[in-house]
Amino acid sequence: MKDSQKKISGKWFLVVFLLAASCVFSQQHNFTKYSVKEGIQSQVSCITQDSRGYMWIGTNNGGVALFDGKTFSYFTKENGLSNNNISAICEDKQGNIWIGTVNSGLDKYDGKKFIHYSMKDSAFTESSSIRNLFCDKKGNLWISTEDAVNIYDGKKFRWFEKTKSLSHRKAFKIFEDSKGNIWFGFKKGKSDGVDKYDGKTITHYKIKDLGSDMVSSFAEDKNGVLWLGRSNYNRSGSSLFFMEEDNFVPFNIGGLLDTLNIYDLIADRKGNLWMGTQGAFKATGFIRKNPSQRTKLNMFIKSGPKIILGKRIEGSENMDTVFMWEHFTKKYGLPDEVIKCVYEDREGNMWFGSNDGVIKYSNDAFVHYGQKEGLSEPVFQICQDKAGIMWTNNTSGLFVFNGDNFIAPDKIFKELGNKNIPSNLFQSKSGDLWLGSEKNGIISYNGEVMKYYTPAEPSRKYSAFPYYEDKSGNIWSRVYGKGVAVMKFSPSDGGKFSFYPDSGSVPFNVSTMIVDKQNSLWFCVANVGLFRYDGKKYTVFTEKNGLDDAGIRNFYEDKWGNLWVTTWADKGLFKYSENKFLAFNSSNGFSDEAVVCILEDKCGNSWFGTDGDGVFKFDGKTFTRYSTKEGLNNNTIMSLVNDDKGNLWAGTNKGINKITLDKNCAVLQIRPLGYNEGFTGIECNTNAAFKDNEGCLWFGTSTVLTKYSPKEDLTNSIPPQINLTGISLFYEKTAWENFSDSISSWSLLPADLSLPHNKNHLTFNFIGISHRSPQNVHYCFKMEGMDTAWSKETEKTEITFSNLSPGKYTFKVKARNENNYWSAPIAFSFEIQYPWYRTWGAYAGYVIGFFSILFGFNGVRTKQLKIRQQELEKTVKERTTELEEQKLVVEEKNKEVLDSIRYASRIQRALITSEKYIHKTLNKINNQSKK
Repeated sequence: MKDSQKKISGKWFLVVFLLAASCVFSQQHNFTKYSVKEGIQSQVSCITQDSRGYMWIGTNNGGVALFDGKTFSYFTKENGLSNNNISAICEDKQGNIWIGTVNSGLDKYDGKKFIHYSMKDSAFTESSSIRNLFCDKKGNLWISTEDAVNIYDGKKFRWFEKTKSLSHRKAFKIFEDSKGNIWFGFKKGKSDGVDKYDGKTITHYKIKDLGSDMVSSFAEDKNGVLWLGRSNYNRSGSSLFFMEEDNFVPFNIGGLLDTLNIYDLIADRKGNLWMGTQGAFKATGFIRKNPSQRTKLNMFIKSGPKIILGKRIEGSENMDTVFMWEHFTKKYGLPDEVIKCVYEDREGNMWFGSNDGVIKYSNDAFVHYGQKEGLSEPVFQICQDKAGIMWTNNTSGLFVFNGDNFIAPDKIFKELGNKNIPSNLFQSKSGDLWLGSEKNGIISYNGEVMKYYTPAEPSRKYSAFPYYEDKSGNIWSRVYGKGVAVMKFSPSDGGKFSFYPDSGSVPFNVSTMIVDKQNSLWFCVANVGLFRYDGKKYTVFTEKNGLDDAGIRNFYEDKWGNLWVTTWADKGLFKYSENKFLAFNSSNGFSDEAVVCILEDKCGNSWFGTDGDGVFKFDGKTFTRYSTKEGLNNNTIMSLVNDDKGNLWAGTNKGINKITLDKNCAVLQIRPLGYNEGFTGIECNTNAAFKDNEGCLWFGTSTVLTKYSPKEDLTNSIPPQINLTGISLFYEKTAWENFSDSISSWSLLPADLSLPHNKNHLTFNFIGISHRSPQNVHYCFKMEGMDTAWSKETEKTEITFSNLSPGKYTFKVKARNENNYWSAPIAFSFEIQYPWYRTWGAYAGYVIGFFSILFGFNGVRTKQLKIRQQELEKTVKERTTELEEQKLVVEEKNKEVLDSIRYASRIQRALITSEKYIHKTLNKINNQSKK
């Protein structure tokens, strides 16, 4: 074996070291620009955020834009502004918005209307230009104009009583420090320093190197250090000064800040110092100074902000004093390089006013490398060598990052110039990189030394592609050459090369390989089949062994020693056991879709990403599926990678997903990240995911290579600012002053709303303002008086309640941000009146009427009964008389009848007696006759 070894010289290694350290500078950062396309005037002059969460953006000749994270609304002269040329915006403690204009004085917006102040009793006239507005901790509004400094205490305007003690009355910038001191910076040529007002006296601080330039801005960092920026129109000396031992001294880094024109300067809550600048050279755009961020090219503060450049001091206890400057220009993603104002909102997002609109910068969680950085083709493979240099692989070949761009490796490593490096890259477990060659051999690089290995037999001609490292540290390569399919290189065995097979009995073009726990070599030959070599013989596996498809995509051996095989077809998954392949598909808990990627988590569970059916977790016994139903942004899993905390990341064709695992690897949460969160590449490439030495994750996409820094992606613990923005009746805009005597400011909603019973179809509009990720704000609501539980989460910002029954209601709504931090609910109470016939008065009338009718009916009935009784009595009396008369008649008739009967009876008795006599007589005669 021939071993040609070349060491990188110390000088060259330092260059590589510095270039690696400067990687942070050459990247496309995530800036979101809002400009003419969104309807906002392009030249932005000032920015502030009110207590309701809205961003107020002042423009030159475009009035004021109001932004809720999703939509813009506008105020111009047509809406009551005195001038569309805005110079300053400030909110007071009462929530009023004060707007300074150019040449037209001061306006106040109280949530309902604009109020213009002519300042006739103040130091400037109605045509005065406002330069600066500032509200101090006591609630006083400070106003600097072309003429003087004014104060508004909430009741009246007055001249600043110490105006005559100032260096000049034309103060350009007013600032309050943490101790309550008020600082004044002056216009160009009006002062040789700055003034401080401590509440009693004015103290002047002369700044030696200020010259005649204007002091444009002040800032105080978290350590209490006061900074100021100047215009530097003369382009001489540093534009940045800091206070040290009661003096302002220039701050510079090797001329970096010379010639800069600093428009604005602020210190954010993290301790970073931000400057809005204009100028040329490498410091154009704006610069961020981060005292706590570490980098290989260190800048240490020893006594005050004095910076030492050089190698990081090992074991330093003062890492919080490390300075690192980042230069943002168009080259690194900044849309415009003239930054007039800088503002930090309540969530820590940075806003920049430019000549091309307003720009939002959330963090450096995502940075991108694309065509501008030399990557004209999609990246499919990513590695980092031991020196920290990034390597990539795409269809155009291998590329190495040189600090500015990705370039071919032979342009950095001259010893590779004649090796014809193929587009193949492999990294061993030790971190060494292995490169193939088209001229017999392979190359290793450990970050310092490159070694070129060639087999002893010069007759072998092949192209090698290092692909796999077995448990013994042997490097296996796919080989294209006569009679060879696989090559093994054994570093521990004196660099010995072994070839499989060595007779040409197996066709070429090996697609994938693995060495299992029995040290058997498995490899797949495209369009032929699956082979196993046990050291003595080759075995071919086909459908007879349970393998439905010979097109092997990947091998994987889990912690239990199971060998898993995936295919290109939609056949699911295969596990090798006892000389057979057992299929896993929808019939036994898995999927019928093809497996694209495989990964083992910190607990030893296996995760399988499928082509359209989500990701499956295998714990050694059962499969558990996770899909869009559980929160993934897409079911086509293109890549899987672990982060430093043991969480799993799944790349899809709609972005990436963070799968948070607990200590037992149970899924706690799935958080999707896409374009709105800064992952602009969107569509991930197959298995193009990598974790670097710093814990950053890299993803190759269809358009860019994206780096994700978990340390930069801080949890947003600030819940959305929820606002009720409107209520409408029957879907129409409603004049609420017709229903209420009092209309609240800002929301313009009625107080103590009471609606007629037929005005019972209401639509509520609301917005939860979270500028970090406005597209991921979700809401829950409920209508007390009708609902007992909160609604399901929704992204909609309106809800309609139709045909509400009469009664008292309270509408409540709350919002959460992308990290599940919920706001406190806001509430709006109202009443739907009962119809007149369902009021208590009506019910009382009903009762009184009922009893009145009842009593009336009873009286009438009683009277009627009495009359009836009298009539009955009369009738009875009359009938009684008639009966008595009839009785007499009857009695008389009865007497007559009785008399007749008696008379007849007498006659009868007489007749009977006569009859008996006759019969007796006749009998006697008869008897006598017989005789």
